[in-house]
Amino acid sequence: MLAYSTVTAPRWFDQGFTHIICKVVFPHVGDTPLDFIAAKDDPAEHRRDIYNRCLAGEFGTVGPYVAPSQTQDEKDRLIVSLGRQRIADAYGPKRLSYLSYFSRIASKAPDDRSKTEMADLAVMVAGDEWEEAMLAKLADLVKAHDLPGAKADASWPALPAGMAALIAAC
Repeated sequence: MLAYSTVTAPRWFDQGFTHIICKVVFPHVGDTPLDFIAAKDDPAEHRRDIYNRCLAGEFGTVGPYVAPSQTQDEKDRLIVSLGRQRIADAYGPKRLSYLSYFSRIASKAPDDRSKTEMADLAVMVAGDEWEEAMLAKLADLVKAHDLPGAKADASWPALPAGMAALIAAC
């Protein structure tokens, strides 16, 4: 069995309560306590021994399982994903046909556009401004690391009037 001297800070490592994480000093490595995971059914005798002694309370009460927290980078990536998904959801599968329609209207001379096309173009310009506002809001949320704000519908700019109907018609 591998020799160890001090065991401290035992707590459950997993939700299934099959592993215990603790700090262990191994004299052959040095005096610094190392993070160590012990398991009841581990093939290594010292791991089983530490697990059983932790369960018996020899090193104090085994602390509760603590779920790992997300890093700030992970949270920021989630905010970006939520923002992009909100924009994508507004268009659904109609994004390409919407853009194609916009290109057809925008490529016409203003005098060649019908009243309907002029009205649609105004809605599309508002839609572009909405997307810019969404991206600005997204940047603000990431800057503030505001994951709850990213999840809240009220945090995001509303889709311009008429845009949902226009997208649906494309």
